Amino acid sequence: TLTFVLRGPDPSPLEILATNALLLGSSALLFSGLARFHKLYAGSLPELANVALLAGALLMQGYFSYIEPDLDARVVVYALSQATLLARCAIEPLRLSRTRRSPSFWLLSLILATLIAANLHHAWRGMQPGPIETLDDNINIRLALILVIVSDVIGTYCLLLITGERLEADLHLARQDIDTLARTDTLTGLWNRRHFEDMVALEIERARRTGRPLSLLTFDADHFKRVNDRHGHHAGDAVLREIADLVGTQIRKGDILCRWGGEEFMVLAPEADRGRAAAMAGKIQRAVAGHRFTAIGSMTVSLGVGQIHDGETA
Repeated sequence: TLTFVLRGPDPSPLEILATNALLLGSSALLFSGLARFHKLYAGSLPELANVALLAGALLMQGYFSYIEPDLDARVVVYALSQATLLARCAIEPLRLSRTRRSPSFWLLSLILATLIAANLHHAWRGMQPGPIETLDDNINIRLALILVIVSDVIGTYCLLLITGERLEADLHLARQDIDTLARTDTLTGLWNRRHFEDMVALEIERARRTGRPLSLLTFDADHFKRVNDRHGHHAGDAVLREIADLVGTQIRKGDILCRWGGEEFMVLAPEADRGRAAAMAGKIQRAVAGHRFTAIGSMTVSLGVGQIHDGETA
């Protein structure tokens, strides 16, 4: 828009081509930026399509500037090309899932729709018989130019807001990842002691509030030091990972399994009384005893079961 204003009242054909190239190129770059920001495409074909459209528009602009000068035709070619590029900017991000849309996203889409409508109107006026009107002839054209300038400013602000929202969302996910890592056992992928203690406190409070039972299972690998001494710590680590995976298949979805430390594990079983927890412990014990471990063959575990009663704390 600034280039359009600075080129003067009687620009040369070269200035017209340069101005149109910059204006159309800015829309093509906007599409590329939105596509990469929203990760819409894996390849570069959509962007190459815009390059082809831009090249075709400039060739036609050159034809109607040097070979067969025609102001109306130049306006129609520019307006339709600009409307096409802006339509791609507005339509393609709509393929995103609804959760990623925000008020600033919709405001940017509204601005793009307004600019598309303005360009289509210009193209329609250029197709009408008679000489095309200029800025001096029609106040509506001046108002349209002001609308474009204001829309550019608001659109830029929307892009800044969308970028800020993305940064905030990425920061939130990063914090969640850090918190998850801080609560996860790196060897087995189970919850660690810190997370388990927090969950015990929460479940005790919930059990007290609802009056429903809450049980705790604890178990460790038998003679685990002997495993490390005979087969090495790598084999011991592999055994712990297999135990974690195996026990995970034997408990309920709502149960909380953690590695307490070393070869010790715990399972918090909400809404399970001591009898049900004992049955779960037997199931775990049989599953481990019947499993053939890759590094050592057989392994057993010893388990303890208890129900948490009113008045007890974590």
